[in-house]
Amino acid sequence: MLNLGLGIKGKKLGGGGGMAATFMDTLGIANDATTYNTGTPYELTGSELWSAIEGLSTYIEDNNLQDKIVALHPYIGGTATFHKYNLIDPTAFELTFYGGYTHDGRGIVPNGTNAYADTGISASDLVQDKTGFNVYIRNNVRTNGLVYGMRDDLGGLGYIEHYPWTLFSGRIFTRLNSTAYSDINTANSIKNQWIQREDASTVKIYKDKTLVSTRARASTGIALRNLYYSASSFAATGAIYYGVYNQALIMVTKDVFTTVEREGMIDAINAFQLAMLRNV
Repeated sequence: MLNLGLGIKGKKLGGGGGMAATFMDTLGIANDATTYNTGTPYELTGSELWSAIEGLSTYIEDNNLQDKIVALHPYIGGTATFHKYNLIDPTAFELTFYGGYTHDGRGIVPNGTNAYADTGISASDLVQDKTGFNVYIRNNVRTNGLVYGMRDDLGGLGYIEHYPWTLFSGRIFTRLNSTAYSDINTANSIKNQWIQREDASTVKIYKDKTLVSTRARASTGIALRNLYYSASSFAATGAIYYGVYNQALIMVTKDVFTTVEREGMIDAINAFQLAMLRNV
């Protein structure tokens, strides 16, 4: 099992204290030889799960990124109960799952027909001109379903969306507090997809560490709805555009990461997925 060999604010791995310990204690996963996802390719002990989370938490804490992140759901442990908690603060933005999800060592897999997760994140939790997302996706699909979204019918008070859509030859489309799409032609939807509003007029799309699109898109407002994963919230009909994407981690941000911070965070996420035996 991969051990990242890192400490958290001077505390030893697996010991206690810091973000990782708070999170794992909330989940009730002990730092011991208890096995999770038994009999699957993702079987790990409690101690190995602790090591994976501690490595991810270390980068965030050592670089003081907590205040830039609204929520980070790492989907650890293989059950809906374990998957609902936010690493940054397990008492905030606990997911409520609806419909048909598969919860296992891969993360969450929605059925594409009625599955979505209400994050409890609303416009007041985000910053209009600095909102961003990173999602680690494990399956390459082309549907009109969403990875995440929030929408209302107040004209320009926009969308937050991210989806490859077959009608447009495999392009990734995203609306980020805007009435206009940003888009990029892409070979697949696998691994890290980092979407960032840099300012009131610019949206950037990264695949892992590579910048693949910069779009001039006016920031027109944040939808007055809760953010959903695996679908979009919508005032008239509830959830719409159900997705089928296997999420192995998702992060919602409210401030722009520097290049060094973003690339370091991608490295930490990739190391975490390797430690979870589900890297792609």
